[in-house]
Amino acid sequence: MAYYLTIDVGGTHIKYAIMTEDGEQTKRGHIPTPQNQVEDFLNSIYGIVNDCTEELSGIAFSVPGKVDTAEGVIYFGGALQYLDGLRIVDIMTEKYQIPVSVQNDAKAAALAELWKGSLKGSQDGAVIVLGTGV
Repeated sequence: MAYYLTIDVGGTHIKYAIMTEDGEQTKRGHIPTPQNQVEDFLNSIYGIVNDCTEELSGIAFSVPGKVDTAEGVIYFGGALQYLDGLRIVDIMTEKYQIPVSVQNDAKAAALAELWKGSLKGSQDGAVIVLGTGV
């Protein structure tokens, strides 16, 4: 069975889950989001990955800001301005040698609703993401 680490980066917490390819959660948790430095952020992410006992088939990030999904780069990281220009896909792929993807958090929420949630089977829809704002 394939296991994937999903990581949702928020302004106050980084939430994560180990999921199967069918979308079933096998483990989840959260840690405080570092507020000031990209090095602290990356060390927090490395800690999450290194604590996984499952053999991971990939890592998926949901992050604030604009995201170039083709290049794997985060721009304008919302409240987490230190994420601006972070090439998260390159960094994580090089370190762990597994596929990595990144998506804007609102788009990730919409895609999740389309796959498993209230938009499943819909041709058109919208998702409203509420947050604390900046």
